[in-house]
Amino acid sequence: MNTSHALDAVQHITGLDVFSVTAEVATLVADVEVEDTAAATLRFSNGAVGSLFAGAHIAGAERAERIELYGTRGQIQVPDPYGDGAPAVYLREPWGDLAAARWHTLPRAPTDVYARAVETFARTIRSGEPTTTGARNARQTLATVLAIYQSAAERQTIHVPVREVPYA
Repeated sequence: MNTSHALDAVQHITGLDVFSVTAEVATLVADVEVEDTAAATLRFSNGAVGSLFAGAHIAGAERAERIELYGTRGQIQVPDPYGDGAPAVYLREPWGDLAAARWHTLPRAPTDVYARAVETFARTIRSGEPTTTGARNARQTLATVLAIYQSAAERQTIHVPVREVPYA
């Protein structure tokens, strides 16, 4: 249900589009008419490889959503935006005031994510400024989600088209 938001966040943080997808989906836990588990290997536009695992009914999971980004210079862990966790970063080389070879918890001010989303939306409408994730990004996320379903159905890797949106 929230995987599209995680894909939006990864695109926003990295600036990368998903280029191709290989995926499996299944209904394994709940007696529902849709899938409750999905796993995918994502190839990004710069050649990076990512993995995605999503489960709607994972035993013991409570506010367990997170994004982990691994790079050549370190990694960042982004916790569930609706939880109390703070982002953390590990660097191979020092950067600014952050030392290398150790974890750093990044400051995060307590915020009501729902209220902030509504406030941001209202401010965008009033000002006429573009949204943080514009139409192109939304369309790209939808194309990635549809590619996940197609890959699972056809049991093959699916290329995700990059679609330009003239009004982004």
